[in-house]
Formats: sequence, C-alpha cells, structure tokens
Amino acid sequence: MKAKFLLATAIVLLAQTAGQAEEKTILYNYGHNEQHGDIAICRETGQLDAYDGAKVTAYNNCVIKAYDTCQVDAFGNCQVTANAKVKVKAYDNARVFANNGSDVDAVGSSYIQAVHNATVTGHGNVAVVANGNVVVKAYDNCNVVASGKAKVEAYGNATVMLHGDATAIAHDNAKINCYDKSVVTANDNAIVEAFDDSTVNATKDVKVEKHDSAKLNQSKG
Repeated sequence: MKAKFLLATAIVLLAQTAGQAEEKTILYNYGHNEQHGDIAICRETGQLDAYDGAKVTAYNNCVIKAYDTCQVDAFGNCQVTANAKVKVKAYDNARVFANNGSDVDAVGSSYIQAVHNATVTGHGNVAVVANGNVVVKAYDNCNVVASGKAKVEAYGNATVMLHGDATAIAHDNAKINCYDKSVVTANDNAIVEAFDDSTVNATKDVKVEKHDSAKLNQSKG
C-alpha cells in the first residue's frame, strides 16, 4: 500500500515538473507581437499583446496590452492596459490603465487610471484616477482622484479628492477634499475639507472645514 502511495506521489511530481519545464521564456525588444501563455520579457520599445495567462515582465518604454488572467510586472516608463482579471505590479514611472476587474499593486511614482470594478493598491508617490465601481487603498504619499461610486481607503499622508457619489475612509494623517454628494468617514488625525452637498462623519480629533451645504457629523467623546 505504501509503495503504491509513493508511486502515485512520484507521478504527480513528475507531471508538475514536466508542466513547468514546458513553460518557455520569449524576449521581445521591438515591434508589435502577441504572446499566448508562457513567459515573456519585453524591453526597449517592444509592443506586446498578452493572452492566456501569460507572465510578462516589461522594461523601458514598452507598451503592453494584457487580457484574460495574465500577470504583468512593469518597470521604467512602460504603459500597460489591463483587461479582465489581469494582475499588474507597477514600479518606477509605469502607467497602467486598469479595466474590468483587473488588480493593480503600484509603488514608486507610477500613474494608475482605473475603471469598471478594478482594484488598486498604491504606495509611495503613486497617482490614481478612479471612476466607477473601483476600490482603492492608498498609503504613504499617494494622490487619488475618485469619482462615480469609487471607494477609497486612505492611510499615512495620502491625499484624496472625491467627486460624484465616491466615498472615502481616512486614517492617520490623510487629507480629503470632498465635493458633490461624496461621503467621508474620517479618523485619527485626518484633515477634511467639504464642499457642495458632501457629508463628513468624523471622530473628535479630525480637523474639518465645511463649505456650501456640506454636512458634518462629528463625535465629541
């Protein structure tokens, strides 16, 4: 019985190893190319359309369009358009356009534009423009402009501007400017400036400046 178990385990391990061995790495430096599955490295001015779960690492001034369940690591001044369930890690000055449920984890000074149920996590000096049912978590010195029904969680020294029906939860020393009918829930030492018909719910230590018809609910205890 033990021998059969060991044999079955060995077969599974061999199958996994064989599957990994079949994964090829292809290098693109220029021109417009397509990648279906496997691993791709794109550099210089290469343009790549990635499909079928391809794993792409992009450098320099590459332009990447990723679909399905692809994964992209973008460095330098790359530009990435992420569709469907694509996962992107953005570094340096990379620019990412995220759509349809894609997920972006960004650091450095990268720029992210997100729509249609995309999710963004930003660290460092990342700039995010979110519109629609987008969820954003902003840390450090991130700058976020959110509209539609976007939801933002702000930490550290993040700065957020809200429009439309967007909402934000502010922690630490985050600074929020809210307009239209947006709603802010602020804690810790956050600073909020409210305009138009926006609503602010704040704990006692939060600094709030209210304009126009903005509403303020602030606890005293």
